[in-house]
Amino acid sequence: MKKLLKKELLLCTNPQLIIFCLLSSMVCIPSWPGMVAMIYVLSGLTTIFPRALADQDTQYTAMLPIRKKDVVLGKASFIIFLESASLLFSVPFALLKIFLIDPNSLVSASDSATVSYTLSVEPTLGAYGYILLAFGVFNLVLLPWYYKNPVKVNWPPVVSFFIALLVMGLGIGAEVSSYFIFNGDRTLSSYWLYESLAAAIGIIVFVLFSFIGIKKAEKNFEKVDL
Repeated sequence: MKKLLKKELLLCTNPQLIIFCLLSSMVCIPSWPGMVAMIYVLSGLTTIFPRALADQDTQYTAMLPIRKKDVVLGKASFIIFLESASLLFSVPFALLKIFLIDPNSLVSASDSATVSYTLSVEPTLGAYGYILLAFGVFNLVLLPWYYKNPVKVNWPPVVSFFIALLVMGLGIGAEVSSYFIFNGDRTLSSYWLYESLAAAIGIIVFVLFSFIGIKKAEKNFEKVDL
């Protein structure tokens, strides 16, 4: 598996993909919805498949001395690696925003926060949970659909992108709502319980949906005649 992931990183990574994944650092922009930065990551992931078709990557990988389902596993591992790496890369910038660029995020709404600030949606634990949820949905929709026919590279990534975008939008709405529910008081134990629960659910759903997506994609790809 390590060799397949290395092959994906060396042969299937394009400059556009790297740039879009690095744009996760935009979570540090003041008074700007931090979760929106992850839209660029999803946009970058959609470029993988047209590139794979142009380079005949699926056919090349299938000719390697590996099982047919390993072709799917290699590409899925590449996507999950990029999603995880983009999130981890954004964490230092999220902390930079919270503690240095926009320290008022730690102050309660009753003291200094405004509605306009509330709508900026800080990069909280809950926000990361909703991002992981969107990534999981993206993988669940994309992988089985794409590997039904790897030649058709347009609709699966595009539709998966917009579905994940919808999930992310609902996540932004949930984070804004939680801010009002807890009156902006981020020192409440109930607030941190909600944020931790949202993050935990996001991690679980991301792992579960990605696993299900891979297994369904493997079954679909077994039926494909290369």
